[in-house]
Amino acid sequence: MQMTLDLGAKKERTNNSKLLRRQALNCLKANPQGLTPDEVAGLIGRRIGSIRPRFTELKHKGHLIKTGNKRRNDTGGLATVWRAR
Repeated sequence: MQMTLDLGAKKERTNNSKLLRRQALNCLKANPQGLTPDEVAGLIGRRIGSIRPRFTELKHKGHLIKTGNKRRNDTGGLATVWRAR
């Protein structure tokens, strides 16, 4: 029984990741000037900890490109500005 529950939880996480990737990419497409992961998280109402990994996945899949700009994030660090390919 435990194996079934674990597989169900994994499937749920996978579906959630797909949803978050789609939401992040749609947000970037709606903002062609580009956004940081922090800005996307704020616009779609998600925590940055759930969005930042989705940016990495989207980058590896070739869906994102760097604009060459950086902006300050909530912690004061510089964050890369991305746009949809």
